[in-house]
Amino acid sequence: MSRPANQLIIVDKTGEQVDLKIFFENLIPTDERILVRDEMGISVYVGDLGFYRVVPTGPFDKVLGKIEEIHSSRLPKSTIRIQVGSVVESVTGDTVFTIKEGNHLIKKRADKLENGMILSDGREVFL
Repeated sequence: MSRPANQLIIVDKTGEQVDLKIFFENLIPTDERILVRDEMGISVYVGDLGFYRVVPTGPFDKVLGKIEEIHSSRLPKSTIRIQVGSVVESVTGDTVFTIKEGNHLIKKRADKLENGMILSDGREVFL
C-alpha cells in the first residue's frame, strides 16, 4: 500500500513511530524547541531527539533520514514561509518579488525564489 508524500512516517532512535498529533499537543507554548509559531503553523526543532523520516525504497526496504525540524501547517500548501533579511514572512506562492540580477531587476514569484537571491532593496532571501 502506498502512502502520499505529504504523510510522513517519523520514528525515534529506538524505531518506534512518533505520533505527531500527540507530539504537537504536548508542546508547552513557551518551549524552546518552537522555532516559529504564527498564523501559518508551527516549526519545531527536533535535531537532538533522534527523529528519522522513513523513506520506503521498495516493498520491504526503507531508508532512514535524520530530520532537524518538524512543521505543522494550518494553511494550504501554496502558502510558504521565507526569510528575507532578518524577518520571516509568510506569503503565498504567487507573491511577486523584485530581484537584483547583475545590473538588472527582474520579477520572481515567491515559489521560484532561491536561497541567496538579493531583493531590489538589498535584503537577502533565505529558504
